[in-house]
Amino acid sequence: MPYTQPRRTKRGHLRFAAYARTPDGKAAYVGTFDTDERAKEVATQQEAFLNYAEHDASPAFKARVTIAEFVPIFLSLHDVEPNTLDNYRSLLTHWLIPALGKFRVSEVERSHIRTFLMRLKEKSVPAQTRKHLKAAMSAMFRMAWGDGYRDDNPVDGLPCITVTRKPILVLTMKQFGRLWPNVQGEPAQLFFRLMNASGMRMGELTPLKVSDWHAPTNTVTVSKSLAVVTKHIQPNQERFSVRDYTKNGTQRRVQVSVAIGNLINEHIKQHGLTDDDLIFPAHLVAPRSVAYRRTVLTEEQMQAARQTFIQAENGRTYAHGTVNAYEIARCRCDACRQERSEYSRRKRAERGLVAKTRHDPRDNSKYVSHESLNRLWRNAYEITDLTIRIPIKNLRHGHANALLGQGWTPDVISARLGNSEKVLQKHYLCYPDEYDTVMLGDLDELDALAA
Repeated sequence: MPYTQPRRTKRGHLRFAAYARTPDGKAAYVGTFDTDERAKEVATQQEAFLNYAEHDASPAFKARVTIAEFVPIFLSLHDVEPNTLDNYRSLLTHWLIPALGKFRVSEVERSHIRTFLMRLKEKSVPAQTRKHLKAAMSAMFRMAWGDGYRDDNPVDGLPCITVTRKPILVLTMKQFGRLWPNVQGEPAQLFFRLMNASGMRMGELTPLKVSDWHAPTNTVTVSKSLAVVTKHIQPNQERFSVRDYTKNGTQRRVQVSVAIGNLINEHIKQHGLTDDDLIFPAHLVAPRSVAYRRTVLTEEQMQAARQTFIQAENGRTYAHGTVNAYEIARCRCDACRQERSEYSRRKRAERGLVAKTRHDPRDNSKYVSHESLNRLWRNAYEITDLTIRIPIKNLRHGHANALLGQGWTPDVISARLGNSEKVLQKHYLCYPDEYDTVMLGDLDELDALAA
């Protein structure tokens, strides 16, 4: 029988430790939560998972198991990529369990699922989220059907959820040429330039090793990909999962311009990298001083910020650069962040506590995190006069459109990017003449625009 125990933190806050019973009768610690209800809920789910091996052949267990109890069983047995499994866990835990968690798996009907999805639509939950949630539920009920928990899949036959795709925005080569010099650090600049010149995915470029680079022909062998996995899926392993295959499961070779090739050779020589080393390790691309660089406002800037105001949901108005604006109005501007940080530092010093250190998501990992790359990208945008803003992944889209402008055929471009021609036409090519794009003839001339 799962149970909870109240605990007091050092600051006097009441929290609840959850425990679940293992098949041999011992108590297994599950975690500590803010509410007793949440602690009992998680303990019940974990106990159902721990006892699944004993009861998995029992018709009685299959008849009474609830969705909240079946979700951890499904996640432990479903064989998909770790990052896909993590997405399923997030969607099912956040949306399905609060709504239908107490329903028995055997009793859920199609009308329940249809009503659930309609209510999410009424709450303005994005169509993309509802579509992915429907796929996760379908996979879960398909397993329940196959394992004898029920006689059908209630998600099958429901109408498809239409997702309206936003227009694809890309940078022209000249625009990118204005942006990349503002990226802090030469290794990071080279990272983004190679991504723009090769069309590689971020997860393909991050695990790239020196042995994958062929200097005589300026060619990169793309054979691996990197996925970010949370502690919920791999609690005792690194947050990065390196797969020995790419997204589409094939290996390809990508040639870059002579100028980019020379920069890669100089980068490898300058930093003494060997064949087993990453070309872009975290300590070179995003050292701690760069990855967590945040704007520090002067006293004059803070005083100016306090002359502006923000209105909270409670109807009251708070000045920027104050703790109340951060906590109550949920403002996250630089002034409010800085004041909240300084307030926390002062209070800890008054109590004689050691100053907190920021958690580094790259701890014990040689791979540069997506958070660090995104921060470098945003910082470069802040000091670049560009009206169009794109995410890093759209450099790949821009490369595809640049090659199209040079006269490359879609089948050759899709082979270079590692996509099917159908995916290329649907998701990548936006024919960016409307962005005043200037395209030239070959890789060397294309790279010269961004030099």
